[in-house]
Amino acid sequence: MVWHAPKKCQRRFVIRARRARVMTLLLCGLACCASPPPTPPGTLVVALENAPTVLDPRYATDANSSLVSALVTDGLTATDARGEPMPALAEWERPSALEYRFTLRPGARFHDGAEVTASDVAETYRSVLDPTLASPKREALAAIAAIDVLDPRTLVFRLRAVDAGFLEVTNLGVLPARLTGRGPLPPLAVVGSGPFRVAAALDGGGVDLTPFAEAADGAPRIARLRFRVIPDGVVRGLELASGGVHLVQNALDPDLLPWLAARPDLGGSPIAGSDRRWPSGSTGTRSSITSCATRPRSRPVSSRRPTGPTTAG
Repeated sequence: MVWHAPKKCQRRFVIRARRARVMTLLLCGLACCASPPPTPPGTLVVALENAPTVLDPRYATDANSSLVSALVTDGLTATDARGEPMPALAEWERPSALEYRFTLRPGARFHDGAEVTASDVAETYRSVLDPTLASPKREALAAIAAIDVLDPRTLVFRLRAVDAGFLEVTNLGVLPARLTGRGPLPPLAVVGSGPFRVAAALDGGGVDLTPFAEAADGAPRIARLRFRVIPDGVVRGLELASGGVHLVQNALDPDLLPWLAARPDLGGSPIAGSDRRWPSGSTGTRSSITSCATRPRSRPVSSRRPTGPTTAG
């Protein structure tokens, strides 16, 4: 005769088992995480659950790849807090239902010092449309019939049919024309015009970024931005508590939330982490990361203020 415990008892057993697992990991993890690996002064360390697979904006489709790529490259447009298109590298006008004319802002430069030109924009989009390069974003740009460069700062996209959502895909990160003939580019080869430049590729798939002094809004007030890949949610929480990382967003083990919420040394709310915006070109993502070191409570994330100076330069 087999006795089946009531569902209520089964749930209690599962809850107790989860709590026991978390407490075991806490005891073991606290000992291991008490001395986090040293990081350069002023570094903001962000924990990711998965490694960015590619930083080339023409191929970045997963959440973490899009996040890091959007910090390194600028698109013609970005997305505001309401999810609406806003100017980034360029202003636009619509001469006709099938035309979008973009004028690049003056002084825009890539990380290598070269000026961003209309030809760079055109070649970036043409490379995505090139079937031999197999960009996963090719279908999203299928409405483009032609791209005409009028002068170094002006270009026109001509569409096959009216596309009310066209500005939703013009946040594609722009690369120098000289790099667009191949892909995907390895992380250290990605050159953009975004607020950060790629400084180093880390073991385990992480990456280090440093501020770009000539970024459109000025250099971010963070000396270095480090993305560490920590697959386990409990370990991410422990690293946050011990100071090994400073920012975790929507990537914590639920059983750790009450324990983290009770710690006065952590900024933000570890429970309210639903505002996750990772689209390429999202200004919300940039604001959340670049302001965390000086305003840790400005976003619904779990954060710890890094030690050392936070102002670049």
